[in-house]
Amino acid sequence: VIEKRFWDEIRPDLESEFVSETYEQANEQEALVILTEPALDINPIVRGEDFTFELRLFVRPKIDVQGLSELSHKSEPIVVTDEDVLKAIAETREQFSSRDAVEQPAEAGLFATIDATIKNDDGTDYLGPIEAYTVDLGQNSIAAGFDEQVFGMSAGDEKDFTLSLEHGDHKHDVACHVSVSAVLKKILPEVDATFLEKLGFENEADWNADVRTKLAEEAASMARNATRERLMEQLVEANPIEVPEILIEKHAEATRARFRREMLQMGQPEETLDASLEEMAPRFVEEAAKVLRRQVLVESLIIDFDAEAGDEEVQERFREIAERTGMNIARIRSLYDNPERIDQLKGQIRNDKVLDRLLETALENKAQADANPEGSAAKTPATGAPTEAPTTEEPAGERGEDEYASPRNRRL
Repeated sequence: VIEKRFWDEIRPDLESEFVSETYEQANEQEALVILTEPALDINPIVRGEDFTFELRLFVRPKIDVQGLSELSHKSEPIVVTDEDVLKAIAETREQFSSRDAVEQPAEAGLFATIDATIKNDDGTDYLGPIEAYTVDLGQNSIAAGFDEQVFGMSAGDEKDFTLSLEHGDHKHDVACHVSVSAVLKKILPEVDATFLEKLGFENEADWNADVRTKLAEEAASMARNATRERLMEQLVEANPIEVPEILIEKHAEATRARFRREMLQMGQPEETLDASLEEMAPRFVEEAAKVLRRQVLVESLIIDFDAEAGDEEVQERFREIAERTGMNIARIRSLYDNPERIDQLKGQIRNDKVLDRLLETALENKAQADANPEGSAAKTPATGAPTEAPTTEEPAGERGEDEYASPRNRRL
């Protein structure tokens, strides 16, 4: 009697418990890396019969990475010109510049401290009230055409005007009111003993030499990063992994939502923004597919290269961040004092290790080709790189990327 009375109530709980327990056991046994939420098909429990169900899900496949032996790179010398040094010195003087009030009308190259309101036709704020904001005149940092309206104004002047702003094919008029409290001129510091002492140098020659050294280091770092990214893009193109559409759609929608939120915060009108986002939809999808293809490839290379991130490497990254930012290392550690941020940092470390290995592989391939130009067509994989299976020995459809292009259902 009890079974008949409560069977319909407890059956869903039993089904859920059996599915969860079996799913966890199968996941642990198969060591699956699941990419999507499972689709569940249950045959309801019938007393006296076996309970059966089916889960269908996308899992990360084992990818036989192609194209590693085709990577190649030749290092080029880093050149820092005198013009580069002079430009960097000028930028440093800009950083230590001051602004003095001048009694003259505003013009390009000067600054103006303003209060302003910019409103839509319906009276709502296009941009929030602007108070005591210093504008670098000529840059149009507030809105296109705004600075030109300020030209000619002096301290104490007020002005009303209308701007017609363009958003793609749409135009949007806003009503502006601006008052100028000060017109300012930039004053650069003289390169004298006092200024050099503030920078930590005894003389100008030492400062110039230090600037040249740092520019060379920065240029080398930028060239290295650009090369690593180029090699990764080359490898992504060589491995046409097909990503599940549902993952692409979710990633594209998340990117679109984040972009929309940022544009609204910057004052973009909602109606024109949404129209622009519709036009940009294919670009969001294309970029999402590219990002996810790269992600799956990097995760496979992490395994192939044994590029995991240990605790000591995390501490070393803390030291690097502290040195680069000038922050106390204890402060850096406190900023990463939660598992999610540590996981993000480890992900960055693993990604960097993969990119470094790709660059090493490319340099080794180049060295082998230079040492054996006649036999460069028969390249061997770089040390530590996964061996590429000859395509002639493997039927189409059995390689990792083909398996992923037609994901099989996993029956648990």
